[in-house]
Amino acid sequence: YGKGCDLGHGRGCTYLGLLLEQGRGGAQDKAKARDFYRKGCDLEHGRGCTFLGLLLDRGQGGAQDKTKARDFYRKGCDLDTMAGCYRLALSIRTQASSGGDAGVPEEVMVLLRKACDGQYPRACNSLGWMEFGAERDDEARKAYEVGCESGTGASAAETCYNLGTLLLFASGDAEQALAAYRKACEKESPKGCLQAAAILHPGAPDEADALATRGLDATTAKCNKDTKGAEHCLALADWYEAIGKEPEARTTRSRGLENLNTQCAAGDVTMCREWRLRGGRVDPE
Repeated sequence: YGKGCDLGHGRGCTYLGLLLEQGRGGAQDKAKARDFYRKGCDLEHGRGCTFLGLLLDRGQGGAQDKTKARDFYRKGCDLDTMAGCYRLALSIRTQASSGGDAGVPEEVMVLLRKACDGQYPRACNSLGWMEFGAERDDEARKAYEVGCESGTGASAAETCYNLGTLLLFASGDAEQALAAYRKACEKESPKGCLQAAAILHPGAPDEADALATRGLDATTAKCNKDTKGAEHCLALADWYEAIGKEPEARTTRSRGLENLNTQCAAGDVTMCREWRLRGGRVDPE
């Protein structure tokens, strides 16, 4: 990578910076990583711009500077690095929220759409989440579908899971929801496995039990541990209900709805909508 950077290849500079940031092949040095990311960015390598933006945003390897971070995210986005578009969208939204703006700036939606169209699952998930909260279900579904098909990692798995939730609870389409939850399970989402199992159990209990085995322990642990583990608790409750464990279903569902209530009260309109769909009638005070 060093030789490539010396020869003016931006990719070489960026990946040399990444090695330095992560401490791979030598000592970790985030300050030097910044320097090489900057070189990569100057040579029009979008990931270099985006990675430099992240270090500036987090104050790693030098002073924190969120304004400059946004500048580098924007350049990365302009160079068609979808992670740059996604990070810029998050930064703009955070800045607006800290200034008291409860809405979502239109530029955020534009950036997320660009990144999602570029098959960046995190962006698709965020875009779908916002569209779902605004009750634009057709747009949410489009975003989730792209994200669900755009990778194999945790972000794609979460997007498949959220697609299943939209289809099941907002559209009432259990068959297509099952397909989405299956995909989430295949991408290693424990709660996706459990939601799929809950739908399957009445007609295919053996297959449902096999799926539940893949997701039960991890979903239970996250429900018990995570104060924002609403969806884990609700998936677990649906499974308990499917297998006739009504007391456990009630207790676990109550915990999940309480978590949704807390996040809704903090101003998360998407959680407010999910609260209504999952068991509430009106937004909590």
